[in-house]
Amino acid sequence: MIRFAFVILTFLVPSAVLGNDLVGQVAAVCVAQNATPETIDAQDRPAYCRCEAEIWAKNGTENELRGAMTFMTGDERHMNGAPYSYDDALDFIVAQSDNVARACDVEY
Repeated sequence: MIRFAFVILTFLVPSAVLGNDLVGQVAAVCVAQNATPETIDAQDRPAYCRCEAEIWAKNGTENELRGAMTFMTGDERHMNGAPYSYDDALDFIVAQSDNVARACDVEY
């Protein structure tokens, strides 16, 4: 019965509720790659990257977050074997840019 409840719960939890580890990975890649708008100072980069990663997690899937990391680094190992599409990753990042700008208080 517990296993069945877990399976049901897994389907009911939105895909946007991703593991905190993945959000942290995305934020760390963002910081390491300096993948922030020019208006973000170096000392604000970790907070911005964390905010951006949380917005992406809220609105995206695990593969979209992994695609964003791959886009930032060019390293397809972030995909964990899933197919990578440069265009899909870019589309996801661009589609979230207004949400990120509002939530993370940034001007482009």
